[in-house]
Amino acid sequence: KGIWSVQDRAKILLCIEQNPGIDIRMVFSNQNSRLYKGSPTTYAMYCDKLIGNKGLDPSLYVALFIAAGMFVHQQVLIHKRQQAGCFQAFLNNGWLGGVLWFGLILAF
Repeated sequence: KGIWSVQDRAKILLCIEQNPGIDIRMVFSNQNSRLYKGSPTTYAMYCDKLIGNKGLDPSLYVALFIAAGMFVHQQVLIHKRQQAGCFQAFLNNGWLGGVLWFGLILAF
């Protein structure tokens, strides 16, 4: 469980001021966590105010959709718990990672 301290937030503000054209995206394990105990502001609210909500690139949505289909295919392969199907599902993990990386590359 990480804490996004006041000093960390100040560093981000400084980076934004020094590099106005920089593209900053933040990922939190729980965007609804409060900045500090009793704070009315969540991490998501703070980031939306700070840098805006840019959302995901459409190519990432396509990659995630394909990856979801691959996960379903893997579940079909391992359903009967046979060695050949499980091994094939294991080998498909490399392709799954490739699809996700390709989506990331297209997004940037």
